[in-house]
Amino acid sequence: MMLMLNPSHRLHLSRWLCAAALAAGLAALPVPFAAAADAAAPRPLEIVELSGQYGRNTKGFVCKIVYPWVMSAQHTEAAEEISEELSERAWKFAQNYVSRRSKPDAGNESNDLGYEVKCNDGRYFSLNLYHYYYAEYAAHPLYGKEGLTFNAVTGKLLKWKDLVRPADKGAFTLAAINQKLLTSQYAMNDAFFPDFHGLKKLPQNYYVDEQGYIHFMFMPYEIGPYASGLIDLNMEKKAGNL
Repeated sequence: MMLMLNPSHRLHLSRWLCAAALAAGLAALPVPFAAAADAAAPRPLEIVELSGQYGRNTKGFVCKIVYPWVMSAQHTEAAEEISEELSERAWKFAQNYVSRRSKPDAGNESNDLGYEVKCNDGRYFSLNLYHYYYAEYAAHPLYGKEGLTFNAVTGKLLKWKDLVRPADKGAFTLAAINQKLLTSQYAMNDAFFPDFHGLKKLPQNYYVDEQGYIHFMFMPYEIGPYASGLIDLNMEKKAGNL
């Protein structure tokens, strides 16, 4: 049975969640969202931002984690599914840090997890998880983004193939994606490795932006040097209705 919460109940739940988060050593901060004008229209998920810090080091080498907990009066179970998935990823991130730091020969390192919501329109909840890693005395930090897109109605984690409209399938073949990459502004700016002539397999890391367009992301060193940064390819095709 799906529990429907009125605004008063959601406020109590938010307060309970914040209290539970603080008791667990995390900080919680509500994130504002734009409410839908029509009560029957799909509503953006409500977001409570959770944050925590693990480890102590006089030089500032710690693990910092910030991630969202989402709620919905329309689709309570879906919001719970999404929140559990994000919480599990945050927990594993912290556990991996603790495991590395517990080794006798472990060096100093900073390891951060953050996020950026890219689409929250009541149909899709798409975000990028931002990973940052820096080891003491390293030449530079390492970073990357992992795109996650959920069905905001069911809570299902979606693959980009789930979102391609039938009329756009031709634009998402390996050949078409390579054509898009190799004629992009990145190619004109020599952002790729000299011996990069196209992907060997279909990309998997993607997100949906606030206009509904599908983007593929490629991390530093994946298809270009570190100096090129993260490569974000807008396919200029919108995700279809689920």
